[in-house]
Amino acid sequence: MPKTKEHVDLTLSDDDSPPPPAKRPKPSKPEASSKKAAAASAPGAAGVLSAAAVRALASELGARPVHVEGCIRLLADGHTVPFIARYRQHETGGMEPPLLRRVEAASKEAASLAARCDSIVAALRKAARLTAELEAALRAAPTLAALEELYAPHKSKPCSLAERARALGCEPAAEAVWRAAVDDAGLRQAVRAAAAGAGAGAGAGAGAGAGAGGGAASSGEAALLDGVQKVLAEMVARSPAVRDAARARLHACALVRCTAVGGGSSKKGDGGGGGGGGGGGGGDKAAEDNFRDYADFERPLGAVSSHAWLAMHRGAEQKGGMVKVASRVSDPSR
Repeated sequence: MPKTKEHVDLTLSDDDSPPPPAKRPKPSKPEASSKKAAAASAPGAAGVLSAAAVRALASELGARPVHVEGCIRLLADGHTVPFIARYRQHETGGMEPPLLRRVEAASKEAASLAARCDSIVAALRKAARLTAELEAALRAAPTLAALEELYAPHKSKPCSLAERARALGCEPAAEAVWRAAVDDAGLRQAVRAAAAGAGAGAGAGAGAGAGAGGGAASSGEAALLDGVQKVLAEMVARSPAVRDAARARLHACALVRCTAVGGGSSKKGDGGGGGGGGGGGGGDKAAEDNFRDYADFERPLGAVSSHAWLAMHRGAEQKGGMVKVASRVSDPSR
């Protein structure tokens, strides 16, 4: 009989089947949106304008605040001004590229201001000179110039006169004067107490620093009074309100006087070398000619233009004139 082939079942069971190939995970869209959100919330992003600043900018541009906010948001997402102007008009209210660029410039200025403010606050905190009031004033500064003006009195200095006065014990008396808590007699009593507490050696050293004659006690008292003035001067410099008042007073009562320097050509150059020598003298004569318009100049500080101020100082640098700022308190109407 012929041999028959046995049927062999080659089908695989469920247990023997190979595992399905692993699929690569696709990047999810929420991750991309989270990256954009992180970029928008970064310190240097363009979304640091406050609500009040947005309203003021919108009023200046003649746009709605919601459209300005939309422009800021699009700029923070990395879109360019041409792209926003062409494809995102529904979010900006159809703002033209010049207006969009003004929003972009304002956003960059705000980002620079915030970054500089953070740097200043960190430096003051490290130097243990930061107070809650000072930090609030720094955070509220509207411009970089105002921020730097607030920071200037608090910068670290090698050793100021006020710090030397504090080392002599002048600060309590200065603070009492600042609070208007003492009169002249009380101030002298506080100074005598500070001198007594400092000891004879400190009093002698203070007297030597003051350079005044007389005994060690009187010299030490005079030095401490001078130290109180130094501390008060620094406190005035650190007060924005006092600085603004002094600046306004100066602007209202100061008088600029400018006069020509006589004989300037004979003081410099080859003027003394004979009638024919004119190299250096000719240069001074040219400076005098350029300075002729301000040879006899007198005007209130508030009425002096920037170009006139620059010209007068240029003439003073060239030895063609002398510039002085005097007070006109006696006649404020001038």
